[in-house]
Amino acid sequence: GMQLLQFISDRRIPTIPIIMTGYGTIETAIDAMKAGAYDYILKPFKMEDIIRILDRAIEKYNLIAENIQLREALSLYHMSEEMSSKNTPEGIFELILNAIAEALSPDVLEIYEIQKDIGLRILKRKNLSSEDSFPKLDPERLRFIATSSTATLLEDGNYPDGLFLENKPACALFAPIRVNGVNQYLIAIYSLRTNQVFTEGQRKTILTIADRAGAHIENIQLVMRMQTTFSETIQGFAMAIEAKDRYTIGHSERVARIALEICKGLGLSEEETGRIFQAALLHDIGKIGIRYEELNKPEKLTPKEYEMFKLHPVIGKKILQPITFLQNILPDIYHHHEQFDGSGYPDGLRGEEIPLGARILAVADTYDAMTSDRPYRPALSHEIAVEELKRCSGTQFDPKIVDVFIKVYNKKG
Repeated sequence: GMQLLQFISDRRIPTIPIIMTGYGTIETAIDAMKAGAYDYILKPFKMEDIIRILDRAIEKYNLIAENIQLREALSLYHMSEEMSSKNTPEGIFELILNAIAEALSPDVLEIYEIQKDIGLRILKRKNLSSEDSFPKLDPERLRFIATSSTATLLEDGNYPDGLFLENKPACALFAPIRVNGVNQYLIAIYSLRTNQVFTEGQRKTILTIADRAGAHIENIQLVMRMQTTFSETIQGFAMAIEAKDRYTIGHSERVARIALEICKGLGLSEEETGRIFQAALLHDIGKIGIRYEELNKPEKLTPKEYEMFKLHPVIGKKILQPITFLQNILPDIYHHHEQFDGSGYPDGLRGEEIPLGARILAVADTYDAMTSDRPYRPALSHEIAVEELKRCSGTQFDPKIVDVFIKVYNKKG
């Protein structure tokens, strides 16, 4: 009886053990209860006593099962919430490895990438045991397991022939991570201890974790595809702007690079930096809507021509307004010709009324314009352009942005 109790405890078999014996003592009863027995019955016994004890045991079993399900559901909910905050598959993998380590207390955890026509490539591995070595598997047999659409639970004694080449574990659990209906990754979980095996309930839990991971990776890949499309769209717009004027070829990209360095110098977040970089690429999009070829002349613009030129931020806003995913960069584009003292256009904003991105673009745009050839003058030197930025600091430009620009470019030499 005591050996059976120990076996049940070691294997974590979900049951309520009751010991029945005709040779019991107080000491054996205490030992049995310590080993996990729910009750201890001495012979002879009355049937009504057995029924009463069994009723209580069943009630306790159901309560334990409900608590376990509730804990697992809560744990899965929290894990799904955390998955939503990850923006790379690697972040998802790290999260699920930690969750599995806590839930199953395994010895070894691995995640493989399933490469079509090539095989499996190890991506992540955690060794939670005192052993230095990992189970070594036959690649072809592992590929066969990786084709399964469900989780596979195996114990020593029922392993497929030749699956493990070295360091065979006592128990193994494999679960595919399916992305868009295809097995793309494989979770491998091992117990090296003979007194610890995984249960059917744990197999189902791991399958649920793998399914959740697959769904979140699908979302990540969708977002990445959208971001690629977004970047390509912006590049296309930028090329369309520059196609109208040979003097501005490469201008948008150069302004974007300068703006990027200023953002880094200001210590802005990755998200805000990315937004300002995108705005820089499109800051002159409105020039598509004006007869820009008439403005490319060596003479000074007439008042009428200058008023036409000043329309390009307004036109740019109108062009981009219907595009939902570009809404967050509109203020920077619309206001990049505002001046710090309020004398700019189109709205005459001043100081910090002007969006930060627009203040950054004003410096980056002006510097690149000064250091590039124009129909009315050759390019100015870096030194002259910097002196002009300093002269206009506090009137045309935000002094803080000018200072950061100078520090950044002094460091770059």
